[in-house]
Amino acid sequence: MLTLTQRWKLVGGILALGALLVSWGRPAHAVTISQLLPEFTAKPGDTIEQVVQLYDDSMQGVTVYPTVYNFTADPDKEGAVLILTDPKDFRPDREWLKFDQTEVTLPEAGTLVDFPYRIEVPKNAEPGTHLISLVFQTKPVLDPDQRGAAVYIGSNVATNIFLKVLGTTIDQIELDFQAGVFSNDDPELSAAERRQYFTPKTFFLKPPVDFLVIANNTGNTHQKPDGNIKIVNDLFGGNPEKLLINPENRIILPDTERSFASPSFGQGLMFGKYRAKLTLVYGEPLRPVEKEIVFWIVPLVEILIVLGILLFIVVLIIVIVKLRKKKSEKQDKEKEDRMRKEIVEQIARQGLPQKATQISKQVKGSNGTAKGNNGKKQKSR
Repeated sequence: MLTLTQRWKLVGGILALGALLVSWGRPAHAVTISQLLPEFTAKPGDTIEQVVQLYDDSMQGVTVYPTVYNFTADPDKEGAVLILTDPKDFRPDREWLKFDQTEVTLPEAGTLVDFPYRIEVPKNAEPGTHLISLVFQTKPVLDPDQRGAAVYIGSNVATNIFLKVLGTTIDQIELDFQAGVFSNDDPELSAAERRQYFTPKTFFLKPPVDFLVIANNTGNTHQKPDGNIKIVNDLFGGNPEKLLINPENRIILPDTERSFASPSFGQGLMFGKYRAKLTLVYGEPLRPVEKEIVFWIVPLVEILIVLGILLFIVVLIIVIVKLRKKKSEKQDKEKEDRMRKEIVEQIARQGLPQKATQISKQVKGSNGTAKGNNGKKQKSR
């Protein structure tokens, strides 16, 4: 037995799953409802007639009792909702959903049972999205005027209805878009849970690059935005890469925000200035909302290695040039010595020893003068 003011929290991220097949309390039977997150659009004064199907998975046979509540976004868990069971939280649109049956008996054979209901939209209905929850319980709920502070709970299953009333509606989404890294890559975490592990960055030493996308629905209608992130290299161009956002068509309730996950960008060796443009489309008629950011990938380790190799090559070239210069100088000296020796020997063979000695001294003197000039040139340099 729970107090009347307690709200039943739907666990499992109803909107994130894209379908509402939930139960809470302590189930004695497994009752399943067929309708998945129904969305209806109506004008003030319209009546919507629908049928939801129920069946008993336990094959035991059970009677369920329909009732109507409102639901809202769970302030403590992004992407989940709360069923509002406290009468002080009821909204007038709860009374729009009507049905004739007060109980439904599900056969043991597990046969589908139709449950017809209708939504009577008043002529003065406020435009925008109305959130109504049709709940089936295995124990009857006492009338609020009779039950005091008590509500009996058995096994429960609910379908949450998104009713959009036409008129002066506001479709508005604001974006927060950042590049960075997630410190926790656990695939079991939802986009909202991963958000706390995100560190924004604009400078990366290497890929991959992660993105955080937060869409804030500031309008009065629910939205299912979808789109992509287009990434291009500003320095080198090339084909842009696209990352899909919200391909599951998850819903954002009015006046709430939602985080969306995207695949990581980049692998291997990358370099340059990158521009990432987020584009989401939403509303009726469809309209785009965009935001662009810039980030850099600069592989410093690889760059330092390349610079080190280039420096080594430059030093090696300088050493080789100097060695070749010394070798050339040595070869020139040896050539001059051979020439002097050949001249002296030639003169000596001609029987002119004094002349040979004189020429030898002149050659030595010219060599010394040449070396002196070379030395001066080197000093002047």
